[in-house]
Amino acid sequence: MRNSKSEYAVSVRLMCYNHEDYIRQAMDGIMMQETDFKVEVVIGDDFSPDDTLKIIKEYESTENIHIKILQREKGDAYWTERQKRGRLYNFQNILENCTGKYIALLDGDDYWIDPQKLQKQYDFLEDHPDCSVCFTAAQFYFEENPDEKKIYRPKKAESEKIYDLKDAIIKAGDFMITATIFFRQKYVDEIPEWVFNSPVGDLPLSLFVGTRGKYGYIDDVTCMYRVNASGSWSQQMNFEKRRKQVVKILKTYDDFNAYTDYKYNKLVQLEKARIHFNDKKSIVKRVIAKTPPGRKIKEWFDL
Repeated sequence: MRNSKSEYAVSVRLMCYNHEDYIRQAMDGIMMQETDFKVEVVIGDDFSPDDTLKIIKEYESTENIHIKILQREKGDAYWTERQKRGRLYNFQNILENCTGKYIALLDGDDYWIDPQKLQKQYDFLEDHPDCSVCFTAAQFYFEENPDEKKIYRPKKAESEKIYDLKDAIIKAGDFMITATIFFRQKYVDEIPEWVFNSPVGDLPLSLFVGTRGKYGYIDDVTCMYRVNASGSWSQQMNFEKRRKQVVKILKTYDDFNAYTDYKYNKLVQLEKARIHFNDKKSIVKRVIAKTPPGRKIKEWFDL
C-alpha cells in the first residue's frame, strides 16, 4: 500500500522511449496545467538512445508541479528486471512509483491541449465515488496527413456520461485513449499479473479498472493523440511481430475472462472473434499485395 498521506493529489505517469521529436509538447502540456492541488510528474525513460532524457532535464519543477525522473542505469535492479519482463515493465515500474491520490497516463509522443484537464478529471472523480476512472474525448493527429481532423468520442457520448464494464469489453484498447485516462491510484496494488503480462498496457488496464468501478466520461477534447508516430512501438513492429501480438492479446482476454469468473464470457468471445477476423483479413491483404495484380490494386486504392 502506497503512502496515503502523499502531498500530491495527482501523479502524471509519463512513459518515454525515443521521443525526442515529441517530448517538448508532452512536457509543455503537463507544465501548463492549472490546478488547485499539487502534481508530481513521474518520468520513466526506458534507456532512450536519443535526446529524450536530455530535453526532459531542461524543465524545472514549479510550486504546483514537481518533476521526478526515475533514476535508471544499465546493470541496476530496474535494468535487470526489465530484461526479464520486457518493455511493459517500464509501465508497471512508473505506476509503482506514483504516490498521488489519482494517476493520469501520458506517453511521450502524445500531449495535452487543455490546461484544465487534470482539474476537470480530479473534480469529476471527487464528485463520483462510484467511478474508478475518468476519460475524455481526444483529437487524433495523423503524422502522414496533419491536415486531417478527427475527434474520438465513445459511442453514445454525452457532455458527461457513466459507462460500465460491458461497454468497455468490445474494442477495449480503443474505448479510452491512453492520454485521457485518469484513475484512482489505490488500485495499483490490486492490479493482477495478467495485466502486466499483456503485450500492451492500455487494453488490460482499461478492463481491470472496470472491475473496480464505473467509467466516467467528460465530453471535452483534452489531448492530441498521435496516430502512427515515427519511432512508436506499433510502428516498429513487423508483420510477424504483429501476428504474435494478436495471440498474446487473445490470451489477455482469456485471462480477463477467468479473472471475472466468466461473467462477461459472451462479450469476451465476441471480441475475440472480431480480433480473429481482423487478423485473418490482414493476412489475406498481405498475400494479395505480394502478387502483381494485388500490388496494382493496392496502388489504386492506396491500401
